[in-house]
Amino acid sequence: MNIITTDWQFAFTREGKNIPFGTAGDCYSAARCPQGRFRINLSGTGFKVAEETSWISQGNYAVADVQKSQGGSRVSGLCGGYCGKCTPSSGSSLPVTVEYI
Repeated sequence: MNIITTDWQFAFTREGKNIPFGTAGDCYSAARCPQGRFRINLSGTGFKVAEETSWISQGNYAVADVQKSQGGSRVSGLCGGYCGKCTPSSGSSLPVTVEYI
């Protein structure tokens, strides 16, 4: 099963353009100090991010520091560069699986 990262049905963007789910980036600096952040919290939903899911960095001087919780229900990322970002390696989908308790 996949979350479609570009589905804006239940999304809200305060200002600027829509950013795909699970993606972050910035154009702050080439000095490896990313400012873009994302968080995914599937706790209590019965789902978790699939174990094989990874993130890739794209752009100039791009940095991706992505941490998954042990059970996979939470993911946080600190990403950016001198216009860089990180995004799920699976493209416009984020694979999730059922969390067995």
